[in-house]
Amino acid sequence: MLRLPSDMDQFLVFPETLLASCLERGQFIHLSAQVVSYIADIDQLTKLHQHEQLLCPDYLKQAKPSRLNEFFAGRIVAQAILKQHFSCMTALTSRSNKLPIWPQGLSGCISHTQNKLLVMVSAQYLSVGADLQEQIQPEMAKQISSLILTSAEQQLWHHFKTELDFSEYLSLIFSLKESLYKAVFPVVNSYIDFLELCLVDIDLTRRIAQFEFCSKIQKNYPVLKRYSAQWQRYDEYVISFALV
Repeated sequence: MLRLPSDMDQFLVFPETLLASCLERGQFIHLSAQVVSYIADIDQLTKLHQHEQLLCPDYLKQAKPSRLNEFFAGRIVAQAILKQHFSCMTALTSRSNKLPIWPQGLSGCISHTQNKLLVMVSAQYLSVGADLQEQIQPEMAKQISSLILTSAEQQLWHHFKTELDFSEYLSLIFSLKESLYKAVFPVVNSYIDFLELCLVDIDLTRRIAQFEFCSKIQKNYPVLKRYSAQWQRYDEYVISFALV
């Protein structure tokens, strides 16, 4: 695997033939009229590029093959979306913080879990956040609930337990919070704990939720008081997204 220098912005340029074929291996997902989203199997995308000598960022030089496959799959699909849907030929930039730097006027997000990949790009929003989440197993949900849900959120579940079992509820809130963290990261540029963001309203029919950051986060960072996040079901996955 070829590596790029670590002391510069690292532009990843992929072969045109690779970009042209990768979206055919994925599926367009309609999440919002203002975003372009694709979901794909990482294994299928890996087969497309496995014989290419792709340049690898320095921070991934010790990465396992599975991590490299996730990385390249996400960046290749993102680059293909930019080219096909936005007529943007600018190569994505990868810096030492490991996050993609999107071309001016565009925002995007890459999420993956197991063998699935989700990429979302928008020209209408300053920032977007997306999360692809499998349902957390019931025993694990009980073990980690206090790390994900505030006491108010744990109590709120009792209003929905006839529609969602606890592991479904926890998986949904986890995913929604993940999408919001990604959406506000360009502003906050810092780690936020799951308990510093609290669900204040949720509509299971419209599949939209409202969250508020705790007073400490609101005081220390230029965030809004309230944010919205939405979700859809895709097979056994939850796809959550936040548009800012």
